[in-house]
Amino acid sequence: MPVKDRKTKPDAGSGTRQYVTVKFHLRGDQKVYPFLHALAGVNRYLWNAALANAREDYAKTGQSRTSQFDFYKWYKVHKDAVAPWLREYPVTATRTGLKDLADAYKQFFKKKRGLPRFKKKGKAGKSFAVDVSGGCRFSKNGYFRLKRGMYVKMLRFYRVNRYTNPVPKTARIFEENGNWYMTVVYEVDATLQDAGGIGIGVDRNCGQVADSAGRIFYLTDTSGIEKRIQKLQRRLAKKQKGSHSWRRRKKTIARHERKIKNIRRNDLRHIALSLTEISTLVILEDLKTKGMTASAKGTVENPGRNVKQKAGLNRSILETGWAILEQFLRERGVVIKVPRIIHRRHVASVPM
Repeated sequence: MPVKDRKTKPDAGSGTRQYVTVKFHLRGDQKVYPFLHALAGVNRYLWNAALANAREDYAKTGQSRTSQFDFYKWYKVHKDAVAPWLREYPVTATRTGLKDLADAYKQFFKKKRGLPRFKKKGKAGKSFAVDVSGGCRFSKNGYFRLKRGMYVKMLRFYRVNRYTNPVPKTARIFEENGNWYMTVVYEVDATLQDAGGIGIGVDRNCGQVADSAGRIFYLTDTSGIEKRIQKLQRRLAKKQKGSHSWRRRKKTIARHERKIKNIRRNDLRHIALSLTEISTLVILEDLKTKGMTASAKGTVENPGRNVKQKAGLNRSILETGWAILEQFLRERGVVIKVPRIIHRRHVASVPM
């Protein structure tokens, strides 16, 4: 029986606070996994039901009631009148998912994404948010309480001890390749270790990372795996879509792509560790990745030039994972972004 931690909120301490994301592999008995699958299904049902209600309400009244408070109010009425079976599942793992729908609508109104869509069974990923405010759902020995009397083991929970005064803020449970994981966002004390008062500068390039100390970190060459994926994709194109061999080939391709992803993240995590060993004050160039990776094909009236070369450059930039490196650096220190450096030959064209 796991030992419960009754402490609701650790002392935040003083000084600079920062956010870190820790990923745990979940393990439990035979009752845990069906319950996790059921929770994912319940969250998908609530997403679709709340979305349908919001669209129907807008068609009738012309008003958009899509805030988090509106969805929580609808949840209470819907659970009592339409779906009383929702009482079998904890509110902290079901109602919390409606916040994702509210955030999706908020992004839609800001024109940062499209209109939220319904989640189809079998295609939507099995994922749901969990309310961890207060931290009382975590135990000292690495167990997480799904509901009363049901716990799940968080493997390698000791990694949280490397941070000072960790306070859980948000959490999400999801399935990936047949395994269940949990990502928890903690607010921790920032550990500042400055190198001579100036920090360390980091230059992100294609396939490598350089720092102001003169070190260059190269990413692992995955060209062999990429060639294998291309060969498998050519074979996949000759298969009948939906057949057994087609599904098996898709799984093989996904396994190779997952291997490249893990290699990249492992490289970037070790690079971030090496950089923050010198200084936790990291200075990055403010690169606009979205603009740098824009397509060069142009239009029919104004076709682009060197489209194939630009596509290869875009692919190299995205594969390097600049944003992932920045995330790992923020988890281990303080990141400051400086404006992009203008090349010397372009200075004359800059208006004074």
